[in-house]
Amino acid sequence: MAHSQPNRKKIKEIVQGLDEKSLRGLLVHLFEKIGFSDVFESHGQQELGKDIVFTETNKLGKLSWYACVVKAKNINQGDYETVVRQISECYRSKYPSSKYGRVNIDNVIVITNGVYKENAKVQIADMISEKASTTTYWQLGDIVEELIKNDLIYLVTGEGDVNLAKYNHHLMARLSSDSSIKMLESDFDVKIDSIDSFQITVRARTKDFLKEREEYFSTKNLKAVKIPINFLPDIDKIIESKKFILLHGIATSGKSTILKKVGKDMLKKDENSYVFFVELNSIYSQYYASIIDVISKQYLDATGSALNMSADGKRILILLDGLDEVPGISIREQLLAELEGIRSNSNIQVVMTSRSNDFIADNRVIATLFDKYELAPLNINEMVALGSKIINNETKTSDFIKLVKKSELIKSFPKTPLTTILLAILFKEDKIDVKELPKNITELYNKFIDVFLNKWDRNKGVSEQYKIKQKEFILQKIAEHMHLANMIKIDEAELVMLLNSLVQKHPVDGLVDAKSFLETICQRSNIFLRDSEDESFRFFHITIQEYLSSSIIGRDNEKFLVDHFLDDWWLNPNIFYAGSTPYQSNVLKQVAQFKILPVDADGQFAFIIHASKVLQAAHLLPKDERTNVLKSMIYIFDKLQRATLQEVINATDIRFQNKTMLDMVLWARKLFMEFFSSKQFEESLTEIHEQILSESAGKHELTDITVYCISLVLSINQKSDGPLMNFYFKFPHINSRWSRIIDVDINIKKLKVNNEKKRLLLKAKRAKNKEYINSQFKDRLKHHLNSITGFD
Repeated sequence: MAHSQPNRKKIKEIVQGLDEKSLRGLLVHLFEKIGFSDVFESHGQQELGKDIVFTETNKLGKLSWYACVVKAKNINQGDYETVVRQISECYRSKYPSSKYGRVNIDNVIVITNGVYKENAKVQIADMISEKASTTTYWQLGDIVEELIKNDLIYLVTGEGDVNLAKYNHHLMARLSSDSSIKMLESDFDVKIDSIDSFQITVRARTKDFLKEREEYFSTKNLKAVKIPINFLPDIDKIIESKKFILLHGIATSGKSTILKKVGKDMLKKDENSYVFFVELNSIYSQYYASIIDVISKQYLDATGSALNMSADGKRILILLDGLDEVPGISIREQLLAELEGIRSNSNIQVVMTSRSNDFIADNRVIATLFDKYELAPLNINEMVALGSKIINNETKTSDFIKLVKKSELIKSFPKTPLTTILLAILFKEDKIDVKELPKNITELYNKFIDVFLNKWDRNKGVSEQYKIKQKEFILQKIAEHMHLANMIKIDEAELVMLLNSLVQKHPVDGLVDAKSFLETICQRSNIFLRDSEDESFRFFHITIQEYLSSSIIGRDNEKFLVDHFLDDWWLNPNIFYAGSTPYQSNVLKQVAQFKILPVDADGQFAFIIHASKVLQAAHLLPKDERTNVLKSMIYIFDKLQRATLQEVINATDIRFQNKTMLDMVLWARKLFMEFFSSKQFEESLTEIHEQILSESAGKHELTDITVYCISLVLSINQKSDGPLMNFYFKFPHINSRWSRIIDVDINIKKLKVNNEKKRLLLKAKRAKNKEYINSQFKDRLKHHLNSITGFD
């Protein structure tokens, strides 16, 4: 925005009147406009003189680092010692860049919105004689001339959207913050790319349902079919599309990282747009508040002015992080109802994240509003690349590569960025080798916390060390309190009250003064962080909170974990707790005995999903207990299938009325494959399968679809047609439709044929009943209710 004949006197008066915080904000905009890169306001308790940091690359590709010492006052002889100290600290201490690791500062700019008085500039230069040639001095007139030259005077005169520029600066700093990267740099000296260049693969692993159905209508001898992968559009295409997008994946898969990158790229692409970032749990921990009210308050708090989104027709991007962290389905549904209303405004786009769960899988509003994309697990090469970057040691890296590529144990780990990082850190710190691996996710976190708390004291040179168990106990009690209250943030007053209560009950060293303890813990580590924006506290990742809370809640009150077994908020604590004693689980015993009996479809979905994941964590559970849990899961799966069938038949929506028997089979087997196909389950599933086949059709009381799903999983795991063929030929009155389904499965899955004679009989049955099977596959479900729910 150019201006003719600017009023320099007026501009000087405004700039001179700025406090230091406002001056730093103005300078950040200025240095970005000049063309510097990685401009970051680093002012704080640990900035060591560096109020603002940025880089410049010359024509030969050499990168230089700048740091600014900023003062909102005249600098005279009384100030020069402080300024000299800060300049010296800039040069002496390395800056921990999230993109390049720890780097040296090459140039320092000392900036004041006043003037240098009484020869202060010369005295400063004399004191830093060895660095004088790379130190530059700006005062009020220099700032004003740069603002005019770079068309930025509207930032101080009020011409243009000053409030939006101020808000965008505030938001960019928030989106650029990444606590896990900060922790890696400060506590483990890890050099890792910033979130701008840290790539996480996002894709929708979906097969066109119509094509899948057609495979069972075809009479050809089908070959194996590859499932196509749909990759998430790049960030520019997401922004241009204006579509509502839901990114989902398992814990630690990088959802928040990608969401922040979408926001940052939008601000860089269109600085006149509105971008809002909302952590849903911290907003909706107890009640529902309108999204519009929430973002309006964000804007007001950052700028001091009211938000008027409809006044100028600007683009609006709303980033909503953590739908799964919103407690209670009713609050989630209120949020989705508001988003339905927002969708009518063509200027508004919503990008939301959630852990993958049954709520997002089956919610009608989500299916209608959002394009869904799953964050795929890291592949082996991605894990190796990330781990190698962290370890940075040839011998240790070689061992890490062997682990990732050859170990069977790694198959049970969630292949996400954070779990890969934690595993690599343990190698870097010499805490594990290939022969002594964590056996499950709980053991991984346990080893990491132990390494972290040891390093906390060792690296910081603490003279009065807290015992590791005491430190861990304090963190566990904080995590327990926060998770019981459904929060990921806690304000200082509530936290101080909790710690004061804790020291009255337990002889914990170092908690005599709770505020001092909090100051110490945040200075010495980044496992528990203070949010400078609202002075609240949080763990650097929610899985740390879940791990720590599980270790104390489960030990003190297993009944609580049983009572909340179906709650998404308590899934990971249940997984961590099961992994802590993988050879026994009272929680799973009670699950197998139906101490929790889900009464509706949502509860039945949750039962299957949660039992599957918790059971995999308890990898050393006795065989009979594992079998009992799987039997309970199969029973609930069968009930869910019947309930879903009835719901579809009675639906008033024409889309559901027209669902066929084949649709039902494909839906059921997809669900079963996802949660029953673990190799850990194979032995018990085989026993259950054999028991079913040894009984008459009327005794086992399962639908033929359920028995088919068990047979299919076993056949795929064994790469053999045996279980499927045994299912078909065991029951003389089985419906002939299964001849085609099984024949197609054998072809597509490339299963080994064990008995050619039986295979020919299957094909003959398929050919004989071709027309009947076609009509069954096309008819509405309600016409085949009896045949679907049994073998008659």
